[in-house]
Amino acid sequence: MATIERKSNGYYLAKWFTRQGKRKSEMTTTRNLERAVEQANHMEAVDRFWEDADDGVFSFYAELGFSPDYCHRCFTHKGHIRVAEFRKLLREAQIQFKRPGLWRDRKKPRARSQKRYMFKGRLLTVEEALQVSGSGISVQTARARMNRGMDIEDAVAP
Repeated sequence: MATIERKSNGYYLAKWFTRQGKRKSEMTTTRNLERAVEQANHMEAVDRFWEDADDGVFSFYAELGFSPDYCHRCFTHKGHIRVAEFRKLLREAQIQFKRPGLWRDRKKPRARSQKRYMFKGRLLTVEEALQVSGSGISVQTARARMNRGMDIEDAVAP
């Protein structure tokens, strides 16, 4: 995390250490302390991004088939850079990701082979039966009740 120091002109000087142990410092563009702290942390995060990009961290994730969002979630300073800006930096660093259909961390399509039960004359999954009944219980509770031998209509009852 960057530290800040107030200068005689009212602006703040942000200071942080690079990975090599060198001290880096840049001036912020505001005289407000809270905004200066935000700017300092943002400047450090961008600097840390370029260190990671130069070390090949994001290229490694891209080759393994992870998405840019996954890279942002794994980035140590993610709280100081928004996802959109992070993606812009990735494009600027010319990191090539696989197409979205091949990402390892994408949401998988729901299985069409979920078990269906006869509920009020229709074949429904447990989730659908809970929606139809308007019951406030969770899916895990309903499944646990059914595993104990209850009928689905009794299991989804509140």
